[in-house]
Amino acid sequence: MSLAKKHLDTAINDEPERHPGYTMVWDMVRNVRPPQWLIKGHLEADSLALIYGPPKCGKSFLAIDWACCIASGLEWKGHRTKTGTVFYIAGEGHAGLSRRFLAWMQTNSVEASQLRIGVTPTAIPLMNLEAAMMVGNTIARMAEEHGAPSLIVVDTLARNFGGNENATEDMNRFVQHVDQIRRPWNATALVVHHTGKDEASGPRGSIALRGAIDSSFSITRDAAGAIVMEAIDMKDAAPPPNLAFSLKVAELPEIREEDGSPSTSCYLDLLAGYEPIRKSNSSAGKGKNQTRLLEALRTLYREAEARLEGTGREPRIDIEALKEASGLTDRRRFSEARQALEKQGAIRVDHPHVYLT
Repeated sequence: MSLAKKHLDTAINDEPERHPGYTMVWDMVRNVRPPQWLIKGHLEADSLALIYGPPKCGKSFLAIDWACCIASGLEWKGHRTKTGTVFYIAGEGHAGLSRRFLAWMQTNSVEASQLRIGVTPTAIPLMNLEAAMMVGNTIARMAEEHGAPSLIVVDTLARNFGGNENATEDMNRFVQHVDQIRRPWNATALVVHHTGKDEASGPRGSIALRGAIDSSFSITRDAAGAIVMEAIDMKDAAPPPNLAFSLKVAELPEIREEDGSPSTSCYLDLLAGYEPIRKSNSSAGKGKNQTRLLEALRTLYREAEARLEGTGREPRIDIEALKEASGLTDRRRFSEARQALEKQGAIRVDHPHVYLT
């Protein structure tokens, strides 16, 4: 067994109880260091970070952007990065994720050989100790060949959990296992997570997660349809200013559809100088019919995501199915509510389907 594996196996199993000891403050401050950043001002080294937001708001695209910039050493939107190996625990199928990586490489002029990123073939139930140990040993093997990881991405929590997100005990165990995986390497773990039904309440599930993290970033769509990133929690640093992005489409000539046309994927493009306008997370400013329609669409989206889990495919909701689910059987009232939401940027219509934005 390699030294790295021994180190990890010791760290991830329960250790015997020890006396904590103590350090005098004068010894602590004598060797104090400034923050060590993976991404200057945003993502600190040796920490637990969280990206969260509603479905289809760009969370995974941000995680991929961060991972690729760290793995390649490129700056992230003008912010210095520290180059390191990345381990990506993927909940989605490889096909969709591969296209996203290709889109990033193409738009940043980076070759695949320049990205030291290892990706799991399947989701991993990290609440399970044996599964977490397996991940740790896999990372140890990767570290021997490609270098110790700086960043470990869990995308998403829901697909890599294996328990009840609302149970404090389960969430604490998940956090403990993620910490035990990353600590032998002093790596940062970045967890991608969803909001609940009430987006204003923050990350979905037990508050034990939010209590454990060092930094968190909320990802939403504003009234103009821009993707807005806001630092919500920064444990030991001032929060950076909000940033806004658009989701641009990239053609992938390496991948051809059945009709010969190039496949596509997306990437985040910074909206420089843009002043984000945050959308309200409540129904304030929306009429009764608009609220009913939007809530029905969100419900249908959640159901579709559950059916499509692991496929990498985007939910698309039939307009007639949405009309039935909303209870707006009167065609005029349904059309008015739909057009109002479309104008606000809350939904996108591409007949015969409708999408959350």
